[in-house]
Amino acid sequence: MKKGLSEVVAALLSLVITLVLLAAFFAFNGGYFLTFQKPHVTSALPLLQPLYLIVNPYPQLSFYPPYQGIILFIVNYGSSPVQVAYAMVNDALQPNTTYVYLVEPPTSLSGQPKFIYCPTGEIQPGKEYAIVISNVPTNLNAYFITLVFTNGYSEEFVLSPGVVQ
Repeated sequence: MKKGLSEVVAALLSLVITLVLLAAFFAFNGGYFLTFQKPHVTSALPLLQPLYLIVNPYPQLSFYPPYQGIILFIVNYGSSPVQVAYAMVNDALQPNTTYVYLVEPPTSLSGQPKFIYCPTGEIQPGKEYAIVISNVPTNLNAYFITLVFTNGYSEEFVLSPGVVQ
């Protein structure tokens, strides 16, 4: 009788220990087996994708916006607009002046794209924009660009001129 009782106690103790370990596992890794309702988190910063970078050393000789410097072509794949405050390029101590242009594709095969100035610097989702960054050397092989937005966020890109991203 004693032996049978001790086996029952051992089995119950084993079951309790197993349940405690299982509860501890689910407390830390519950989402692995069980699906819980998680809050939907959206980023305050849109998903910006650089397309390419060009150097514009002689703006008077091109159809690009009339500022000497570099032009970063970018698309906002996020769901909300973002407003560019300024840019920092390489190891600059002062912010570089930026001009934001909406890029409209050419209407014909031989036409040129249109650059429509956006005085607020706002980049809407799903559209291509050209960000002209002036007061930048135009003879470098690569540029480390930090775009700073009015909401306090920033994004960094390392780009080479003429390379499609």
